[in-house]
Amino acid sequence: MPVQIVRPSKFFRSSVGDLTPNNAGQLKVLLERAMPPAFTDDLDAFCKAAAATEDLCSLVYFNDMPVGAVVCAKEVDPKNVPVVVSNKKGSAQQPPNPPHKIVIQALCVLEPYRKLGLATRLIESVVERTNEKTESIKVVKVDGSDDAAVTAIFSKTGFSQQDGAWVNTLNK
Repeated sequence: MPVQIVRPSKFFRSSVGDLTPNNAGQLKVLLERAMPPAFTDDLDAFCKAAAATEDLCSLVYFNDMPVGAVVCAKEVDPKNVPVVVSNKKGSAQQPPNPPHKIVIQALCVLEPYRKLGLATRLIESVVERTNEKTESIKVVKVDGSDDAAVTAIFSKTGFSQQDGAWVNTLNK
């Protein structure tokens, strides 16, 4: 029997939490249930890579139950990667954070919990995690069941369509 969600009331509680190696299994289940079948070809490797970049990935909770996720990756232009310089003692100095773009690889919310603002909260959490070296946030491929809802979510959070991709150029 499908779950019926009544419009949020004063008892509705949502939060965004970090992805950690301990809850990577929840990410796998969410992606299996909410993403198209073609997306789940090598899901184990995808979730393992997402757990390695846990600072860019989040889960959204509805009344303490995980119901959605966003998985991102940094894209660094090879021209912008600084050369590692070693000091007199022979140890390498930590290179500065090069300019980069953030690519949203997966954004999903389980179907019964859609239209509650949870995907918007996930996108806003990605925007909040950017720093002064982040040039833009980009979503290359969108597999949405409702194109109008996808357009509304990304337009509301400052994205615009450029060359078939949703891009937020972060005016900082």
